[in-house]
Amino acid sequence: MSLPIFHKLYFPGLISLLFLPLMCIGYFAFTGKFQQLTLLPVAWFNKDGMDQFNKFRKEKFDVFTFRKYTDLVLIGDTRTDDVSLNQMKYSTTNLLKTNDFATGVCVAFSNNARYDEMVAVIDFCNQSKGVDFILYDNKVFIYKLKPVKYKSPSYVGLLDNDIVIYKPKLSFADKFKLEINSFLKELLPFWPSALVLFLMAWLTFSSKARYLNPKNFNLTGD
Repeated sequence: MSLPIFHKLYFPGLISLLFLPLMCIGYFAFTGKFQQLTLLPVAWFNKDGMDQFNKFRKEKFDVFTFRKYTDLVLIGDTRTDDVSLNQMKYSTTNLLKTNDFATGVCVAFSNNARYDEMVAVIDFCNQSKGVDFILYDNKVFIYKLKPVKYKSPSYVGLLDNDIVIYKPKLSFADKFKLEINSFLKELLPFWPSALVLFLMAWLTFSSKARYLNPKNFNLTGD
């Protein structure tokens, strides 16, 4: 039997070992297999629901007097609503920059407002760190959170018409565990490329591997 023309760790083989998994990743990315869709559970209040909520509070909570709001209305017209949505984003960002705990933004949906606009408003509120929002009737009330430390780590709720936030300090081991779990979660969608990588590695190091002779383009091996 003729000897291999190249060593098993020859450069073209290493390229193919990496190139094929990247092709798989590119294919899945192109076909949208990595797109992540999530569900956001929300509580949509009305007057009766707010009355039930206030039964457990010493001081009644009134969403209309909770902040002084900038009122915006979505009417279903694309150009007009785009202006309102941009104003919502600008005003909300300004709340965060100025640490404004006195004012807020109120976005109302008319009967002609589009469903995708409602989803866009709620999604924006959910992704904006440092703000909270209340869904009430046909409105979304947006305001900046006012963090207040409380002695009991188990208490999270409304206190004096504002939000109480408690974030316990995590140990190094807990932080490391969270980082590992986050890394594995991001890596999981790429599992098909691991199969290709394993197959190419097996073909590379297998005793039955064959190599291309560039002189005559014949396959040779051990």
